[in-house]
Amino acid sequence: SLGKTVLVIDSDYQGNATDILGINPSDAEKKNLAKAILKEIPCENVYLKSPVSANIDVLAGTRELTDAVVQMTGQVHQHLLLKPILSDFVFEKYDIVIIDTHPTLDCLYMSAMTSAHYYLMPVFPDPESAKGLVDMVHSAEKIRKYLNPLLFNLGAIICRYDKSFATHPKF
Repeated sequence: SLGKTVLVIDSDYQGNATDILGINPSDAEKKNLAKAILKEIPCENVYLKSPVSANIDVLAGTRELTDAVVQMTGQVHQHLLLKPILSDFVFEKYDIVIIDTHPTLDCLYMSAMTSAHYYLMPVFPDPESAKGLVDMVHSAEKIRKYLNPLLFNLGAIICRYDKSFATHPKF
C-alpha cells in the first residue's frame, strides 16, 4: 500500500478480494457490504482490518450480497447503492478506494461504476473473455454518458496467462 490508506470494497458475491486480503469468514459474516447496503449496520462500523497490511481495510463481500441486490433491484436509486458507503468519512480516512466488482451488469456493478472515477478491467487471454470485454466497455461508456461523466477507463489487464496456451495452434 506504499504508506497510503486503502479501502477495498468487495462487491463480488464470491468475496475473492475479501479472502485474498485475509479476512476471517466469521468476521465477514458479521460485518459486510450487504449489511451496509441494507442499513443493518452503520457504514462507519462495517469495515474490517486486513491482516495483510495495517493500511488496508476491507468492506467484505459475501453471498449475502445476492439477497441485498434482489431487495434493491427495481428501486429508483439502485445505481446509487454505494453512495451512502462512500461518504465524506471514507474520503477523509482513505487515500485510495478500490471497488472489486463481478462481471454481471446488475445494480451492484452499476453502483460501483457510477461511484468510480477510474476502472480497470481484468481479462483472461481467450476469445470468450475478449467478447465479454467489449460488452463491458460498451456498458461502461453508457454509464459514463448517462450517469457518471467522471468515469475513465485505465485499460485492461490480462490475468491467468498460461504461456503454454499461447503457443496452441488455435490461438
